[in-house]
Amino acid sequence: MDINAFMLGGDTVDYKELRERYPEFSFDGYEIKNEDGKIKVIYFFTQSEDIQFFPEWILPFSFDEYIENENSEFLDSLIFNLGLSELVSYWKACCSPKIIVRCGYLSDEQQLFWKKLYFNGLGEFFYRNNIDAQFDTFVNFECLYDYDHTGLNVPVETKGNLIAVGGGKDSVVSLELLKDFDHSCYIITPHGANIDTTRVAGYTDEKIIAPKRVLDRKIVELNNKGYLNGHTPLSAVIAFSSYLCAFLAKKKYVVLSNESSANESYVDGKEVNHQYSKSIEFENDFRDYVEKLAVEKGREKDLELYKNVKDLAPEVIAKYRRIYKGVSPNVDFYSGLVYKMLDIPPDLFTPIFTIARIAGWSAHRIEELVTGGKIIRPAYKSNNVRNIYVPMNNR
Repeated sequence: MDINAFMLGGDTVDYKELRERYPEFSFDGYEIKNEDGKIKVIYFFTQSEDIQFFPEWILPFSFDEYIENENSEFLDSLIFNLGLSELVSYWKACCSPKIIVRCGYLSDEQQLFWKKLYFNGLGEFFYRNNIDAQFDTFVNFECLYDYDHTGLNVPVETKGNLIAVGGGKDSVVSLELLKDFDHSCYIITPHGANIDTTRVAGYTDEKIIAPKRVLDRKIVELNNKGYLNGHTPLSAVIAFSSYLCAFLAKKKYVVLSNESSANESYVDGKEVNHQYSKSIEFENDFRDYVEKLAVEKGREKDLELYKNVKDLAPEVIAKYRRIYKGVSPNVDFYSGLVYKMLDIPPDLFTPIFTIARIAGWSAHRIEELVTGGKIIRPAYKSNNVRNIYVPMNNR
């Protein structure tokens, strides 16, 4: 079909009509090639005979590192999954009800993961385009690949973190907190703010990993012609691309900095919880993650102790404190164990806990002073000698 022929007077094309016209979107494959000694990845997506997309990534690693990598199958799997995170940016133009995957394996559980990511990550896109998408029917996957090549053949010795930097205040805080450790920064397509942020934090070019992401301009052409357009889950692209680069750089962890407002809904009537990290859903997901991580790290006994405390504490509290409404642990209950498993130095446990709460504590203290000394929280009484404030640049 000629993409110029399918238009509605310059307005956005109808969602349902698009889905009928374009029932399938295909992830056909990807090519890994040598680009001036670096790794270049080209993805192949097909919407129709005359609508195809070829987005690219140029990774700042020697092509020989890919050719000679003992875990080449696992590396291919990471590149394949990065393609799945890219795919949604092109799929959204027509929102085909079926995605056919021809170049990699997806289990039923993995298909559900991607479906959930696309659905939740496109929430604003659906809203702004007045699309009443339903989770069960908005898209389904058909995987034509029956070989799972995700396993590691050879253990990899890793060290340090890869810190994703966008240039905002959240990544600035992470860089400051972790500046005394052996880390590298991760930046997609460097520009003023993120480069300046890393420079101020003291990171040299050798410590900056900056892949180049190249969008296929055909998606812009479709947007200009009235095909569907809007926000897509870029954070997923950052997550999968940073994981890929961390693997190639032999970094132990990827550090992402997210602000609390990411959980807040700005649309009335939509069930988006701005305190999701305190929700039961998150606690269950988090506990599941902790259990898997504990087994991986050989900390099953520690985890069993936490489970026993969680189960026995409500009974003890009810008996001795006469609190019968039920007491459940929040996410902080598990934080110490997780900090240990992540090899975070114990001296940082309290600062990490505190830094996220300073704003709230300060607000409570101000409220206490304004309301005439009524104590909302336990009394704030410093036992330190009062010191004269010294500006940061004079310390």
